Parts: sequence; C-alpha cells; structure tokens
Amino acid sequence: SSAISIAGVALSGGRVTVTDSALAKPVSHMLDGIAVNTDRIELNGAAGSKPLTATARATLQSGGTLQAKARYDLRQQQGEVDLGIERAALAAFSPYLSNSTRLSLDTGEASLGGKLALNSAATASKTGESLRFAGKASIRELKLTDQSTQQMFAQWAELSSQDLKLTTGAGGTRVELADLLLDQPRGDIVIGEDGSLNLTQIGKVGAPATPATTALSSAPAAVAGPAAPATTASSAPGDAAPTKVKIDRVQVTGGDVHFADLSLRPQFGTRVSDLSGLIVGISSEASSRAEVSLEGKVDEFGLARLSGTVAPASAAQYTDLKASFRNLEMRNLTPYSGKFAGRKIESGKLSLELEYKVLERKLKGENQIVIDNLKLGERVESKDATSLPLDLAIALLSDSKGVIDLGLPVQGSLDDPQFSMGGLVWKAITNLLTKIVTAPFRALGALLGGSGEEFEAVQFEPGEARLLPPEREKLAKLATALEKRPQLKLAIEGRFDRERDREAL
Repeated sequence: SSAISIAGVALSGGRVTVTDSALAKPVSHMLDGIAVNTDRIELNGAAGSKPLTATARATLQSGGTLQAKARYDLRQQQGEVDLGIERAALAAFSPYLSNSTRLSLDTGEASLGGKLALNSAATASKTGESLRFAGKASIRELKLTDQSTQQMFAQWAELSSQDLKLTTGAGGTRVELADLLLDQPRGDIVIGEDGSLNLTQIGKVGAPATPATTALSSAPAAVAGPAAPATTASSAPGDAAPTKVKIDRVQVTGGDVHFADLSLRPQFGTRVSDLSGLIVGISSEASSRAEVSLEGKVDEFGLARLSGTVAPASAAQYTDLKASFRNLEMRNLTPYSGKFAGRKIESGKLSLELEYKVLERKLKGENQIVIDNLKLGERVESKDATSLPLDLAIALLSDSKGVIDLGLPVQGSLDDPQFSMGGLVWKAITNLLTKIVTAPFRALGALLGGSGEEFEAVQFEPGEARLLPPEREKLAKLATALEKRPQLKLAIEGRFDRERDREAL
C-alpha cells in the first residue's frame, strides 16, 4: 500500500469574492486575509491515515472575522469544527431582505461560536443526524428601516442565546434554544390613514418567490469552490422537511413599543415602555403551549400586564390570555371617543381586566371595565358616532364616588369575514348603553342588585292623595339609589286615570 506524508500546508493572504446573482441586483461578498494551516498530513492507504487537522481564519471586507479549527477522520468519514464568527456586519446582507420586503437592514453585528460535528453516513443512519452544531449566537444593535417611509421599523440592543443546538438529517432541520434574551426591543405598530396595519404591509408586491434563506445559503456553497453551484446548499436532504423550532425560554428586558392610529381625527398614539417579562415553551409543534408573562408602563403613569397561555403554532386554535391595564389617562383616548361617541374626553382614568379565550377559532371574552370620574367634553363630528344620550348613561353607571364598574362579555368566530376585535367590543358597549338609556329605571335597579320594574312608577289608590306603605318603600329605595348616583336628576310627573279616579271621587 502507498503512503504519503506531508509536513504541512500553509496558505496566507488569500482572497475570495462570492457573487450572488440570484437577486435582481447581484451582490458580492469578499473574504480577505485568508490564512489556512494544516498539521502533518499522513495518508497510509489501507493501513489507515492520521486524522487531518487544520486551522483557518479570514476577514469579511464588510466587517467581521471568521476562524475555525477542524479535525477530520478519513477512515470514519466524520469530523468536527470549532467555529467562530465575530461581529459580522449585517448591513452587507440587507439586499436579501430588501429583495422581497420594504425593509432594509441598516445596522447589526452577528456573532457565532461553537462546535460543528459532521457525522458519517453510518452514524447518521443510527442517530438521524448528519450535522450537529452546539454553541452560542448573538445579534446586537440591529436596526430595520421601512424604506417606503424612511422610518425605523424595529430594532434591539441584543438578541442572544448561550445554548443553541442545530441538527440536520433525514427528519429535517431542528433548532433548539434553551434560552433567548431580547434586550431593549423597539418597534412601531401603526394603523395607517387607510386603516392598513404596518406589520402586514412590509412585503413587496410581485416579489420573487425565491425565499431569502435560499439566497443566503448559496454563499457558503460558492465559498466551497469555484465549481460548486449556487443551489448546492439548498438541495441538502434536510431542506425537504419543515424546520422545527423549540425555545425553552425567552426573556424580554427594557422593551419600548409605540402604537399609533393615523385613521382617527385627531390621530392617536400611546407608548408601552419598560416592557419586560418571560415567554416559556415556544415550539413549532402544533400541540405546544407557551406561557406568557409580560409587564410594561403605559405612557407616564399607566401599567400594562399580559399573562396566560397561547399555542405558538396556531393562536387561532388555542389562546387563553389575560390583560390588565391600570390607571390609563382617558384624555389620551379622545380620538376613539370622538369617532365612536362623538364627544371629547376632558378627564378620567381607565382600568381594564381583559380575558380572552380562543378554542378552535371561536372567541369568548370577558372584560371588566373600571372608569374613574369620566367627564365628557364638547361634541365632535363623526359619521360613526352613536346618537345615544351618553350623559344619562354615565350618570346611571357612576356611583357616589364617580366610579363606573361594569362587565362586558364578547364572543364571535374568527372565520366571520366581518370579524373585528374592536368592532365586537364597540358593539357590546353600544348594546349595553342602549339598554341603559331606553329603560333607565330598570337599569338603575339592576345596577343596584335588584329589579328596576318597581321604580317605573309610584301607584296611588284611585282618588287618594296618600301613599300606602308598599309604595313608600319604593320611594325609600329610589332615594337610596339616587344617593348613590349623585349625577342623576329626577323629574316627577303626576298622572290620573280619568275613569277610575272619577268613580272613586
């Protein structure tokens, strides 16, 4: 048998340019300062060969460094690589994102470190894993811009995991993270003047069907050698099956989300800051359930909390969430009161306890609303405003301390073409107000825990001016009710029965 022994191989000062022509405008990436060094190479034919070991490093011209230490066993046909990528600038890869969306990747640095294991065919058939990576990864100081508005779309200070596992094989690709930190996320949720939501408008009309991940995967294929076709990486067996993702725990710290509704007049905006909390158990498995616990500050002195369970793969099939909002300044809600109620809000504080459950695309919600000292202001022209006497409704609902406390259940089907969460809530509010103002005494009795039928009228005996004891009890109850509703004014109207009163007299 033949034997070959080489003291080592060294390459320095190398340069490779990779051009990706899959995009509408070709993009080039350059690796510079490439250096490769191998230990002694011994090939002993049938007698066996010493495992190959090598180190490599390179610099990305756009920013960042790569280094690797590899060991490969020719006889076993398997190996491992200690891989490190430091501060790779992501702006150079923005064309892949811009190719199919309106977003551009302005800033961001990616780092990756860990061990990559390449299994032999025999090992892969036993374990189901042809490739396995274990390590850590991070993307820091990322910023996305909406090119159509030139406004910041989203950004964060850090997205990182210290325990990342990625495997590929016959069963597809699987990504597992024990932890994921999202620090200082920033974003805008905007309803445009035409009622469209910015989150659903980032895709480009007529964008090519080729996903960005396919184009990205062509870069390593081109680096492997001049003859490697650009689609080599995307044709791996693991790509045939869907990627499975599992994240044990996501920790959010220092978030800041701005919400704006530009379809209203005046336009509405609010901010949730200091958003922090946990999401536990995220998975792409349809049967998985994730626990959510988040808290943040609303505007200056308000509080928001979200907790419960949701199916990450299909929230429309299962959701059980509770949301609490406390001490919200109602004056900021004037754009909504103007549109739906036709009145401005001068003052008041709002607290909400919302509970929404979705099971197999059927929604059932329970809302507890507490309003403290609501005062409506001047009228606002709006074609959507109700014509109900709101001052009467507020006077009936407010207790002696000026507090309105009421429950508001909602339900509906997500398959209804007219489904709208806001529409459901407003319909429930309108129905409640209609019942109150069209039958105020009945509503007053119900609000005080009894029946309002007895408040409708006080009965006199025909031809008599004195009240019997049962009717005096009615007046006593009515007096108590009015004491608890100081904003109400009572108008008393005397009536007579022409026939019965004539006969009695």
